[in-house]
Amino acid sequence: MNGPTKIVKTKLFIGNLDPATRPDELNELFSTFGSILEASVIKDYGFVHYGSIEEAEKAVLALNNKEFHGKRLRVELSTSTVRHRPGQPEPASALR
Repeated sequence: MNGPTKIVKTKLFIGNLDPATRPDELNELFSTFGSILEASVIKDYGFVHYGSIEEAEKAVLALNNKEFHGKRLRVELSTSTVRHRPGQPEPASALR
């Protein structure tokens, strides 16, 4: 049985990406705002994981609606959740 879930506030959803965008390009664009733990691209959207909430929030404010590869990015905090299993220590940050 899984425990409660919580939203990961260091993970950003990046929508409206050009399908040719590579993870290293996302990493380069978003690294201006802090330490990137992971960047991934799935067709026309992707995810960027930051080391802190403050870094993630700075990136949202600066990059939401910014043009990148001819498309306006949609940048927001991801609504993905992480499940905490009873008896296990809570992760400081979890990537999912």
